[in-house]
Amino acid sequence: MSDYFFRESDLATWTGGNADLVRSMRNLAQTVTATKALEASDVRALKASIDALTATLNAQKIESGSNANGVWIKYPDGTLVQYGATTIYTDTYYGTSGFMYASADKNITFPIPFVGAIPVVPQPGVSAAGSTGIGTLRSVPPTLTVFTANVFGTNIFTTYQLTWVAFGRYK
Repeated sequence: MSDYFFRESDLATWTGGNADLVRSMRNLAQTVTATKALEASDVRALKASIDALTATLNAQKIESGSNANGVWIKYPDGTLVQYGATTIYTDTYYGTSGFMYASADKNITFPIPFVGAIPVVPQPGVSAAGSTGIGTLRSVPPTLTVFTANVFGTNIFTTYQLTWVAFGRYK
């Protein structure tokens, strides 16, 4: 295969619709090549068209990654979704009726910073074997890099798994 055709490995990084379009272009180019000897200028023009399409498709890719703080997904329109999990330990009695125990506030750093408006962080979920709990966002509003949460649970000295998701912008 000549250097001006796409490799299947390149197509695997694009969405199905875009990959089908590129395959169609490649198949058309192969058909033209098989039926007519292309002039060097024709080959250069075809390669330039394919390179331009490649650049356009690469600009539309969804990017994602992760680090110790969680996972992020960047969409072409500038939307950024991040999520993660952490543990929080309940060690303080809370309330005047019933038995509720609270954790200390915990600052949770986003995997990558948001830009522009403050991100939306819905109420986090919590779980622990044999215990009921609820995760809460503290009155401290989230920033572009961190939010603060804690847990209220039915058992003291319990480690809860707190899961979270945040929505905002990266550009």
